[in-house]
Amino acid sequence: MHPARTLLFSFFAITPLLLTGCGGGNDAVIAAGNAPNSFTPKDAGDNSEHGENATTEQNACQGNATKTQFTYCVTVEGTEAMLASWDRDLFNWLTPTKAYAFRGLGAIQASKVEVIQLNASGAQVSPSVLPDYSVTDNHDGTYAITFKSLPPSRMDLFVRATLPNSKTLMAPFQTNGQNVVNVISHYLVNQLLTNASTANQFDNLLPCAEEIGCTRQPESKLELWWGMASVVQNYEIDIASTSTIDQALSQLGNTADLNRHIMLSLDTILSTESPFVGATTRTVPKASDADYEDYVANFIKYERYNANMFGFSVNQAFDVNGTPFSVLATAAATQAGSDATQGGTGYTYPGLIMGIISSNRTLTSLSGDIPFLRTALTEAADGSRSILSPNEPNSFTTEATNTFLGVTGNYLTGKIPLQTITGKTSTQGTGWQYNPVVSNLFRKQETSPTQDAMFSAHFGTGNTYQLTKEGTNTWRRNFKSEAQNIFTFASYLPSAADDAPFSLAAIDGKKYGVIQFLLQLAPTGSVITHTAKIAQWSASGTTMTETQPTADYETKSYQRLENNSITSLSTSTGASTQYSIVLEENIETGKSGSDPDIIAQILYQRGRVSFNGNIGAIAPNGSQLAVTVNQASIGQGLIHGLELRTVAPDFIAGTVYDLQGHSFGVTTDSNSAISYAGSSLLFLNNTQAELVLAQIETAQNTTTHQVTSAKRLSEQVTQGTYTVDANGLIKFTFNNGLLLQGFVSTAQSDAPSTTPGNQMMLLLQQGDRLGLIYAGKRQSLSAN
Repeated sequence: MHPARTLLFSFFAITPLLLTGCGGGNDAVIAAGNAPNSFTPKDAGDNSEHGENATTEQNACQGNATKTQFTYCVTVEGTEAMLASWDRDLFNWLTPTKAYAFRGLGAIQASKVEVIQLNASGAQVSPSVLPDYSVTDNHDGTYAITFKSLPPSRMDLFVRATLPNSKTLMAPFQTNGQNVVNVISHYLVNQLLTNASTANQFDNLLPCAEEIGCTRQPESKLELWWGMASVVQNYEIDIASTSTIDQALSQLGNTADLNRHIMLSLDTILSTESPFVGATTRTVPKASDADYEDYVANFIKYERYNANMFGFSVNQAFDVNGTPFSVLATAAATQAGSDATQGGTGYTYPGLIMGIISSNRTLTSLSGDIPFLRTALTEAADGSRSILSPNEPNSFTTEATNTFLGVTGNYLTGKIPLQTITGKTSTQGTGWQYNPVVSNLFRKQETSPTQDAMFSAHFGTGNTYQLTKEGTNTWRRNFKSEAQNIFTFASYLPSAADDAPFSLAAIDGKKYGVIQFLLQLAPTGSVITHTAKIAQWSASGTTMTETQPTADYETKSYQRLENNSITSLSTSTGASTQYSIVLEENIETGKSGSDPDIIAQILYQRGRVSFNGNIGAIAPNGSQLAVTVNQASIGQGLIHGLELRTVAPDFIAGTVYDLQGHSFGVTTDSNSAISYAGSSLLFLNNTQAELVLAQIETAQNTTTHQVTSAKRLSEQVTQGTYTVDANGLIKFTFNNGLLLQGFVSTAQSDAPSTTPGNQMMLLLQQGDRLGLIYAGKRQSLSAN
């Protein structure tokens, strides 16, 4: 299939999601469960078998609606302990083929199911805006709620299930699909009511008197709220069958990645009266209007991005007997080749597609596919180490998700990674299931002559399972082999337009401030080598030369040795390297019998390049570059380059940059990682700055091989000083010993300017800990 045709098909396939607001939702779950290489979670009995291609939807409410009725489906889930009634049977735990689940929860009977309206204090509103309705009990944990007239769609409407022990659970009432009521939906509602703590904040979530031009943007907020309600149901979290509601809520409150997901999303929804760009309902032109043709011509458009990704994970692993051991892994984006029809070779490049539909509101769909190669260092209970590298690439692939550009300059999107199976044989395989992640993609404005580069650094969890193939399409999970804590960096550089082929002339003669961040793993000698570098790159033709011209350009490194001793952080300068640049579209494609559509697919990835064999990309205007490193001699990692400035930036007091990124550090008895999403940097004046640190940490004990669950650390606020030069080289020194140094981007103007760019790439150092930080300038974009 031709890439352009594939794009159009995939976007129109998700248009219903865009119009109803899903953020992933049930359609993404169905797609994940029905994908050819997917496997489904099993119930808490740990021995169920499930077909790869089984349906995932419950059908208990189908057939109840008539032409004059409006029927919505509700499922209530819980544990026997939540019921506190041992004479009730569970309905076979979850529907066996549901693609993702809170394991341990099953469909249960409620004594009462109702739809209610709440105010900011959580009190029930009476009379409510709801029309009369009736509830049908299907006697399997599902219920059909039928209204006499169409119910409104509002954020203050909830489904409430009263259990036989008088305990209650709530969920957002969604008129766009099935409603699931369980502890996670109840936790989500509690977080909304807690954070929208004033009547004014709560009222800003609700419709205005006028439908068109309501600055509260209630429809857009509602779509993100419903999307979040659907996406968070897809976390696979083990809920013990003995857990009460309070115990389960406490467990969820201590689940770091879930809470970050919820809080970042709620902060966006609650931030201002009009938090999103282009999300205010407006009038659609009529066919007779003068601007109708322009509206039709710009109704749907696409932007394509070349992706570079690097991640590391600190994982708890288990052998077949359940004995714990540890895994430290790195993963780097790659291009994946596969045999195509007619003797050609097809390539999947790391990339992202942004689809934008402009109807009565501007909706954005983001979907991506990033093949990657993983290197895993395992350490057994006896201290022996080995490197496990897969024979084939895995892939971080996400369904299309719907979002809006925030007025601060970010797309905040919850994504559901699809399940995969690698190492498949006739009988065995390894199943990979990642929990949903929330990505914060920076974008300086809604539209620009040159597309913006975007980046994100998300933390997520997941599991791998050893699988046994049984029958034609059935996999059994034998046991969980890894519980993963994954810290991922991803940059997205715009792809050159189809009618404007990328040329290396875009970078010829330019100089770049470069940040390099690498982790190298080995079973002996230096078991872990962590290197971070600040350098300058100079482009000339097909050659890129790396230098460290002054003392501010330096290389930092430390090692963990096989006896677990740690070398002190060393600093060196004077590095010099030459990179040969090769355009990826020079790949041989003209073989006899090659499929012309495959050739088009390769040429479609304009701006994708190779630096000494490492996959990379360059922005069409040459302002940025990114390289994914994957070499045994130096490890895996990322290189970021920002075009050097010629005039020092002048930061106005009050300017804020939002931060995201991760760090890695070692001590004699642990390896640990910290994520910084939600942190910020405030410029106080031309020499001082304030840093707010939001952190999630997980650690791996190198003696016991136990991994601590990811936990949120207390927020830290510290002040410090900074210096910046004409090249945009900036250095922050904070009172808590934390050092940030890197580069400020150019201001995207026609002439040199003192205006700071909207992006910074920074290295973090705190003691012997090193990190990579992305910074995006907080915007005040127009909501219109």
